Amino acid sequence: MKHCEIVCLYSLIWAISSTSAHQKFVGIEIVGSIAEEIEKSSIFQNDYDFFQRVAWMESEFGQNMAPNEFGGIWRLTKQQFEQSKTSDLYTTILDHFSIDWNRIEYKDLADPIIGALAARMLYQKVQPFPKDIQSQAKLWHSFNPESDKNPSDFIRAANELEDYEYKFELSGITKIIMYTNL
Repeated sequence: MKHCEIVCLYSLIWAISSTSAHQKFVGIEIVGSIAEEIEKSSIFQNDYDFFQRVAWMESEFGQNMAPNEFGGIWRLTKQQFEQSKTSDLYTTILDHFSIDWNRIEYKDLADPIIGALAARMLYQKVQPFPKDIQSQAKLWHSFNPESDKNPSDFIRAANELEDYEYKFELSGITKIIMYTNL
């Protein structure tokens, strides 16, 4: 199965579940599969696990989010979302992921693939992308100066994530962790 077909299958599952039961896809499998698909697309430079670290620090891969939180797993602010919309990658994203970015609204960041792409577009002009955790912490903080978290929190979360053992298996979309907003 081609990676684009997997993303399309995921988007279909997301659309069905989000309209019927207010369910969200969360967890390391979702973040890992999205990171893998974005990496395979070669649209963005290597992020050296930065976005997975951000997803862990901000929301524990979506498992620590308030109901109706629109910033998504990466907890982008409305202002950051608007900044991501200045990207020149709309056509490339449409071609590869079948997502028309001109139609995306802030509330759509609740869909993990859309949230991940918005986060990647926000940071796309950072050249070169930092490899070490300390530099990534400074980068994250430079984009989030109003956050109640600081670079030390990023470093602590990155170390937690490294200690957190996980394996990712993609045989279709498996082991999806779901929760329902009541």
